[in-house]
Amino acid sequence: MSLRIRRLPKDLKNTGPATEARNRYEHECVTLAVIRALAADEDLAGVAVQHSADLLLIREEVPPKLVSIKHRDPHQASDGSGWSLSALRGQRVLQGLYAWWREAESACPVAFWTNAGFVRDARELHAVCAGGAQPSLELTRRIARELNTNEAEAAAFLEALELLPEPLPRRKEITALGIRETRLLLERHRASAGLFDAQCYHALLERITLMSGDGPADEFPAPTRCTAVALSELDQQDRRELEKRYLDTRALLDLLLNEFDSHVSRALPDVGSHWVPDPRFTGRRAEIRQLEVLLEPGRTSPVVPVVLHGVTGCGKTSLAVQFAALYSEQLRPVFINATSRVEVARALAALAPDWDPGTWTSGVAEARGAVTPPLPASSATLLIFDGVTEADAIRGLVPRESLCRVLITSTARGLDVGYHDVELTGWSRTESHEYLATTLPDVSERNRDELAAALFDHPLALAQATNHCRLLRRSVPAFLLLLARAPLETLQLGEALGHRTSIIEAIRLNIAAANDEEPDALALLTVLSFLGSSPVSFETIASAGGVGMVVAIAPPVETAKPRKQRWRLRGEKRQTQELINQPEKQIHVTQLARDIAARLADPIVRERAAGVLARFSLVTVHDDGLLVHPLVSLVQRHLADDRRPWLEVGFGLFLEVQDGAMFEPDGVLDPHLEHLAELVIAAADADLRGPVVTWFAERLARRLCQLGDTAVTVVHSWSAIDFASWATEVAEEQVIIQPAYARALAGCRSALAQSLLIAGQIDEAVRILHLNHDLGLRTHPNIWLDAVRSLGDVAADTGRRALAESVLAAITNLPGRAIDSIGTQVYVAHTHAKLLRFLNRTQEADAVVARALELAAADADCPPRVVAMLHEVAGVIARDLGDDTRTLTHELAVLDFYRRQGGNLRTDRRLVWMLLSVADAAVGAEDLDLASDLLQEAEQRARDEFGTDSAMYAGVLATRGRLHYHRGCFLDALADLERAVRVLRAGHGVERSQLPAALVHLAHVTNILGDKQTAVSLAREAYELDLKQFGPEHPETLKDLEAITVIKKTSYLPRGDGKYYAITDET
Repeated sequence: MSLRIRRLPKDLKNTGPATEARNRYEHECVTLAVIRALAADEDLAGVAVQHSADLLLIREEVPPKLVSIKHRDPHQASDGSGWSLSALRGQRVLQGLYAWWREAESACPVAFWTNAGFVRDARELHAVCAGGAQPSLELTRRIARELNTNEAEAAAFLEALELLPEPLPRRKEITALGIRETRLLLERHRASAGLFDAQCYHALLERITLMSGDGPADEFPAPTRCTAVALSELDQQDRRELEKRYLDTRALLDLLLNEFDSHVSRALPDVGSHWVPDPRFTGRRAEIRQLEVLLEPGRTSPVVPVVLHGVTGCGKTSLAVQFAALYSEQLRPVFINATSRVEVARALAALAPDWDPGTWTSGVAEARGAVTPPLPASSATLLIFDGVTEADAIRGLVPRESLCRVLITSTARGLDVGYHDVELTGWSRTESHEYLATTLPDVSERNRDELAAALFDHPLALAQATNHCRLLRRSVPAFLLLLARAPLETLQLGEALGHRTSIIEAIRLNIAAANDEEPDALALLTVLSFLGSSPVSFETIASAGGVGMVVAIAPPVETAKPRKQRWRLRGEKRQTQELINQPEKQIHVTQLARDIAARLADPIVRERAAGVLARFSLVTVHDDGLLVHPLVSLVQRHLADDRRPWLEVGFGLFLEVQDGAMFEPDGVLDPHLEHLAELVIAAADADLRGPVVTWFAERLARRLCQLGDTAVTVVHSWSAIDFASWATEVAEEQVIIQPAYARALAGCRSALAQSLLIAGQIDEAVRILHLNHDLGLRTHPNIWLDAVRSLGDVAADTGRRALAESVLAAITNLPGRAIDSIGTQVYVAHTHAKLLRFLNRTQEADAVVARALELAAADADCPPRVVAMLHEVAGVIARDLGDDTRTLTHELAVLDFYRRQGGNLRTDRRLVWMLLSVADAAVGAEDLDLASDLLQEAEQRARDEFGTDSAMYAGVLATRGRLHYHRGCFLDALADLERAVRVLRAGHGVERSQLPAALVHLAHVTNILGDKQTAVSLAREAYELDLKQFGPEHPETLKDLEAITVIKKTSYLPRGDGKYYAITDET
């Protein structure tokens, strides 16, 4: 058999080619309609294809139009290429349109689009529906017969029917016409529209074809929401079906422009734009989302250039190129080295080889203004100008808005007011952990956290550190030890991809550039570098001009000990009396400090200096001030050969704060705690002393005591004890040289005793106060009296009976000359009453405090704080006496004082304790709503400032547990009280003062819930604690005994409604 095939079978009934041709023609008609609507700026919201009709034209505020589209070939039927009524009947054109109209409840107009004209008896129909003529009665009746309806219905249908005035182009002509009209539309938006008009037309046609088909779900675009007002009340099911086929005209215009821009972008010279994202890129998710919003990848409207600026090594270039790689499908990236204007001009000339290269070096570009030569006219192109160090490199070359997306990286801030600035800081701690987990996977989470904290989450510094550790197989602790000993030298170790110099060298170069431009900027930076790592307020900077006295004195002998231990107290007592009469030594401020302060006192100099620092990204500008990055501070501090003058100027910024804190020390320091702590630590590191240094160290210690546990630090692991210990040591040395320094020494020791007391080191606190007692005997009676009062307070608060009796005897036998004012009398009366109450002489205590309150009320000059202290002890005494109403009155007076203080940025422990004390008094006075309100405030403050595992929060739980107990919510009370007791048992010192009350309330709740044995044990524990502190006959101890008796005698039976029957031995 021959293998040669001469003929193949043909399917004469195959209608596929004709159907495909008809479908394509319909799609091209829709495409042409969309292009014409966009060109005419019609209010066309969108179109839906193959939904209710061949085409649904949806306008904003009028009903949509249902369109039928048909192509009529020249050889079709006997009427030639025209439509007669019989031809319309044969194709059921009118019947189909009428059916759609009826289904739309006669609310939507209908239209018939075709490439053929209307002939013979259909000419009148065309004149009516296309030209606006009135239909004759004969036409109306004929249409009624065609539609099998009445004449009125036929007339209404004719009014709703629309025919085209001119036929559509034929099948073989429509593509060329569509491309021509696409070019006319593009010319309104882009230059050189004729280059890619055909590609844009076919892209639009392809989208419309896709939406009209029924292809695979993964190829079908997501539904587009239709927002036309006319369809706002459309049934939800109908809306879902419509939006599957819906095309928004604005989105279609974007599609056209995107297609054009992508072709323009691909036509640019290939300068290496095929980028792959870094799979190990760390963090910056928020910044990438921000860049997406600002640069609008995939959109076709012009955008403003974006500038990524920040301190050296924060990852500006990494972020820019990662963004470009992630969006390389929508944006063709082009990387331009922008370190010099010559490089920028050369790169732009390479992107437009047909242009005169002088375009970017002369003419309008040379003017360096806002009017510039154009960038590539494509929204699908992203130009990255990397490493701009000064604005002149891009002035007159990069416009303030362009179709081309522009991303600039720079250490300089404020390159142009027309650009959008995005400031890049270091990583978040989570991002640092993410990076270290990939680069140092074997390192523990704790070591990662320590490394991130030591390098301030700085990307480049962390990259260099991990590189060094991996190269030499150094452990993180070993690297951190090296960093602590030689920070600058250590930070120069290691390399990082994309950086030829270390982070330290890069910062030095930036500082040098700022100094070259404005020497005063370097002076301001140096002063700020000795402050904390939080913003320095503009108000504080405006205080420049003053100087604080800082002097160099020989350090203590024990210099070999670690720094933190060196300032702890020695065991031996200092002997100051034998040297106290030596001549005083004069202290002078350095001339350099005076000169610096004088320069910075000029507001114009400060503004100019701050502007330069901000422009070089050496400081970050916040709403509340200037912030220096810790690494910049580290470098600049080490560049300062002599720290003394800079510390003198730094302390001078806070002289007004010092004056205010003399009279109201509580919250005045709050905005400046970190800055003052850094100054004091820097002075200590340099073995510098001085009255201002010692004074601020003492005040810092006192404020930290009020703000929280002494283990919680401000900076560099310095606690309240550390500041007070160092200040005390300095003051002890100074009092040998200057006897007048005795008061300052007493204040430092008092602060140290307060810190030790809160930390639970009660014996050491008492020893320190005894030193003050002896110092006062030798120098000044007020020092002695303050020491006596403080010893009395410690005795009463910690249960030291022998000490209490000794201090009470001293107060009782005070000579009249020791009390020189009403304020002093009231002050002493406060301690007197506390001691009497502690020693179970409650009635005497009540009389003392009542008399003191009378004296205070009669003296307008009596300090409000002392009055508040009297009310506080009066409330405790009233509670002992069982007078709940009087207790609440006194407690509210104290709370009112603290509320009137105001201005404190942070919640201190005294305010929380007071809120809890008043809430407890309110429970006793049966004002449970007041108690609830106060507890809510106390809970929030304790949670935010101290944490939920703190003794302060345990106090909240203990008081709230009592409130639940009084309200009959026993399970809630049990949960709160058990948790409170667990924390308070683990506490120390004054933290345990609330434990007995919490134990008693927990005992009552436990007994009610059926565990009598545990309840009795809890009550006995409370009794033992109060017995040890107050003795057997004190009201607190007697209340515990009464609780034990009641618990033993009383049992409870549940009633079924959450309440219980109490059954006693008598019942």
